[in-house]
Amino acid sequence: MQVEAVILAAGTSSRMPPWKLGLPLGPRTVVEWTVETFSRVAHRVIVVGGHRFEDLRRLLAPYAVDLVYNERYPEGMFSSVKAGLHQVNPDADWVFIHPADHPLVRPRTLQLLLESRGAVVVPTYRGRKGHPLLLRGSLVPAVLAWPDHETLRTFVRSSPLTLVETGDPAVVLDLDHPEDYERLKQLAEERLEGL
Repeated sequence: MQVEAVILAAGTSSRMPPWKLGLPLGPRTVVEWTVETFSRVAHRVIVVGGHRFEDLRRLLAPYAVDLVYNERYPEGMFSSVKAGLHQVNPDADWVFIHPADHPLVRPRTLQLLLESRGAVVVPTYRGRKGHPLLLRGSLVPAVLAWPDHETLRTFVRSSPLTLVETGDPAVVLDLDHPEDYERLKQLAEERLEGL
């Protein structure tokens, strides 16, 4: 089973300055946590950058990832989704799509999503939908053909969904405000203590 992951790391962090992907969470930065987690489950990790691309390249130099520059990143997240999916191997069975500012999703959560076998799989925590999205590889051409003025959300809404309750609060914890960062730092400490 070939699993690939597209990590969306191109945004400008406009709601959470400074550059949130470079913020520390224990021994790693936000984007490093995300990449390390997906590297444990996916055979290939594609990271789509834009804003502060050279900083992203420097942070991810030690990791075996395919780094892609999306020159259209100011147009919004869907342009980065498409830039990443264009790089996915046509033979991939499954593709995760995940924003880099959701850094602490457990590897076990990713395995749970893969075990569900749905075509479009969304994790939940206490009934709230979160990230990552898991797509059957055969759906990649349909996403790439979806109109540029639309969003990944509208594609997902048009599809039959499989919802998977994960018990993992990190699927709904993003990093948009300073209080989000404090919650993530606390969760990172708990995860590190549990190792």
